[in-house]
Amino acid sequence: MATVFPYRWTKTKHLTERPPTHDHPPDAHHHPPPPWIILDVRAYIADRQNATTATIDLTSGRKLQITICAAPPPLVSYVCAWSPTADPAIVFAKEPVVACVNADLVFLRVHSDQVYHLVYHAGGRRPSLSLVRHPDHPFHRCHYLSELGSIAILPRRRAGAGAADDDEDSTGFYVCSLDQELWYGLPGQRGHFRLCLYDSIDGEWSQETLRLDQLRNPQDKDTVFHYTEKVITLHDEQVVAFVDLWRGMVICNVNDGTKHEGSSYVPLPQDIINLDMINNGLIYRDIAVVNGRLTVVRLRSWLDSGSLSWDLTTWSKKVTACLDEEEWREDFVVDSDDILVDEATCNNVELLPKLNDLPAMAKLRVAHPTLSLMDAHVVYIMGKVNLSDEKALVLTVDIANKRLREVSVYDAERIVNDFRYAYTRSTVSQYFTTAAAGVKGKPKIPLKFHVQYPHKRQTEHLTLRPPCHGGDQPLPWILLDVRAYIADRRNATAAAADLGNGHRIEITIFTAPPPQVSYICAWCPTGDPARVFANEPLVGCVNGDLFFLRLYSEVVYDLVYRAGGRPSLTLIRDPVDVDAASLQTDYLRSLDNIALLRRAGGGGGFYACSLDLDLHRVTPSTAAYKLCLYESTIHGDGKWSLESLLLPHLRQMIVYNTNRVITLDDDGQGVVAFIDLKRGIHICNVLAHGCPGSYLPLPPELTSSRMSFFDSSLCRDIAIVNGLLTIVRLRTCFDSDTDCWSWDLSTWSKPVAHLDDDEDWQKGFMVDSSDITVDATCCNVELLPKLEGRPAMAKLQVALPTLSLTDANVVYVMGKVDASDEKAVVLMVDMANKRLQMVSLYDAERIINDFDYSYTQSTISQYFTTAAGNLKRPLKFHMQYPHKRLGETISRSDNPIDLHEPLQLDTGSGMGTKDETEDSVIPMDLE
Repeated sequence: MATVFPYRWTKTKHLTERPPTHDHPPDAHHHPPPPWIILDVRAYIADRQNATTATIDLTSGRKLQITICAAPPPLVSYVCAWSPTADPAIVFAKEPVVACVNADLVFLRVHSDQVYHLVYHAGGRRPSLSLVRHPDHPFHRCHYLSELGSIAILPRRRAGAGAADDDEDSTGFYVCSLDQELWYGLPGQRGHFRLCLYDSIDGEWSQETLRLDQLRNPQDKDTVFHYTEKVITLHDEQVVAFVDLWRGMVICNVNDGTKHEGSSYVPLPQDIINLDMINNGLIYRDIAVVNGRLTVVRLRSWLDSGSLSWDLTTWSKKVTACLDEEEWREDFVVDSDDILVDEATCNNVELLPKLNDLPAMAKLRVAHPTLSLMDAHVVYIMGKVNLSDEKALVLTVDIANKRLREVSVYDAERIVNDFRYAYTRSTVSQYFTTAAAGVKGKPKIPLKFHVQYPHKRQTEHLTLRPPCHGGDQPLPWILLDVRAYIADRRNATAAAADLGNGHRIEITIFTAPPPQVSYICAWCPTGDPARVFANEPLVGCVNGDLFFLRLYSEVVYDLVYRAGGRPSLTLIRDPVDVDAASLQTDYLRSLDNIALLRRAGGGGGFYACSLDLDLHRVTPSTAAYKLCLYESTIHGDGKWSLESLLLPHLRQMIVYNTNRVITLDDDGQGVVAFIDLKRGIHICNVLAHGCPGSYLPLPPELTSSRMSFFDSSLCRDIAIVNGLLTIVRLRTCFDSDTDCWSWDLSTWSKPVAHLDDDEDWQKGFMVDSSDITVDATCCNVELLPKLEGRPAMAKLQVALPTLSLTDANVVYVMGKVDASDEKAVVLMVDMANKRLQMVSLYDAERIINDFDYSYTQSTISQYFTTAAGNLKRPLKFHMQYPHKRLGETISRSDNPIDLHEPLQLDTGSGMGTKDETEDSVIPMDLE
């Protein structure tokens, strides 16, 4: 029987083309627009127009159209983007994103043939769009506008213009951002920033250095750290607060000219400062100016006797006195158990899941607290029963009167990571003059949803459709997909484990020779997999016959698969008693930072460890880390330990981000390399207590080159190949004149046995894509897109270089014509002979962010002893390049090379059209 999953992880029937129906078409009764709105940060791609519509011609010659569909909270308003002059599937590489809002201004980032930054202006005679010009010479000390969370948009009035002058000639805007200062493309000293400013009237960019330790009221120099996640404008139009929601805010006048002298640091309330956290603060906190007071809200949640409980707390201080010594005032505290849920007074209360046949909040997981801009004791929070639900609820909570006022539905299908920053507040709706100027009317009645809690939307999940290639034959090594499929497939590699919650999990590996990508199938034979799996299991680290697997269910489970002998699956036990008190929630936090080691002497046990930055102890000259270690035995039990390490060798390279872990010995001695692919390698013996290890910088050509903050795994790789620690770098370049891509690959290596020596990295091979021979000897060459009638690589965007584990001359590269393609090709490049050896197909439907870390190397296939016959020949694909545009849908059959039927983009008509995958038993009719 087929299993249907209530969530979506990819761009199948692209949800961005299906915006909500509320507030479209525009209100025929001419009700006044709401004073403020909750605005979705992800735009929809649809041809919807109303009086808020504005258009602009991009530099590419294409026209872009932006429309805002506003609705009163707790409904979430949204932006619709469209191109009336070109195919939107070509114009939009992904959905446009709302970066920041302020008064009548909205800042948008649009991904097309290049990245465009646009400013929507609602004031004036009619709405307008303006293009933010790129700097003539890119800043060499920072990446301007690199982080959306650190961008501010401010009104700008031409000199001599009066307050009443609102025409396009007299008004403009400033765009500013507080970005980490860079040295040679890498983050510089901690606490050093560049404040970038764009003036739309002059069309000029400027930048200035800002150091946290030189501000008024600076942080302690030993704990200076700031990561901006939200920017708000204070009492003056030019005074901006760059807020780190875990620590404090940098407040400065961005048009002062002496920003570093007039800027100040204001810490958050002492009760909520957390030096251990770096980002994701918007999931648990919010900050806004409400009725003249700077207000902060914190949400905490916990599991209590099988029910989910949470509380909300707010603090505030006067905006005009926020730079003074005035302490934060605690305003309201409310516990979810004390909030009244009254069926008679709460609008849409029937949307809540039921507990003892009554609507209740106790079954909801909550996140994303959002302050009202009109009432400081009203907070909106997002709720889901299951983290993977495609529909979420937005709860209007009156924390002063401890009542639930209203519930609405939010389309959460496009939220990939369970809970995610989804919407922001905006007063842009105040400036819409379309609701019949001078016509008075009552506020719109709240929208009524005739539906029960909508967490069971019927969407077929691509994770249920694994490829058909692969078996259980032993191979020297494989490329292993880091995202498991959920399917009841078994072979001799299958292993099972009890989760301790009454369910049993099965893991099976299907191997295939590179460049084909091997994959894992996970299944639960004891329960409904749609309930057991909150999302697809993820592969962490791999080492020899071991790999680490993270499974998301009602809680997170970490497991270790072992292939040697009879395959086995072991559950890593959570810390208990004294271990839990010391480790808190820090153990094995990031999959990128976990290492697996086999125990020396056999016996079937293993070690799992992680190395995390200890922000409490970081100083300008010393990097402090917490080494977390789990020791397992053959009996399945284990123990935890936690140790602090200092690494003085980094000097100014304090910002160290581990994104790859490699075990440097095969005899269980515990020597592990924690690798930052932008900077260097921390080599540590995790079993030698008290040993700080050593630091090995990457080759100078890599540490001195310019690189953005994007994932370095997309352009670099590192592995041990024939006794050499080998690094490969991929560089790409686009030629707008020929509309083609060029790229090059370079390698460096160093003997593993001599990593501690002063010997330099040895330069290996370098090859340019234009020098690589592509001819009929290349297997599956017909998969390449054609240039002048012949297969060629020049039309491919490439990423994810991956070293062969048996031949340092061979590198595998992923390619797509369009970044949003749901099928990719994997190129097998022989750098020594400058030839393309083979091409294969990779199912990239589940990659959300264009290119993403997708597969890793593993030698686990060496340990499978149940080969079913001889090795398979390379798979032959009888098709051309499987390029698929954004507007198409996937309709997979058992044949992995089936082409796909197109999906019609929403043009604003037929808004009652129903998604064919929706549950027809519970219609979402709106009144």
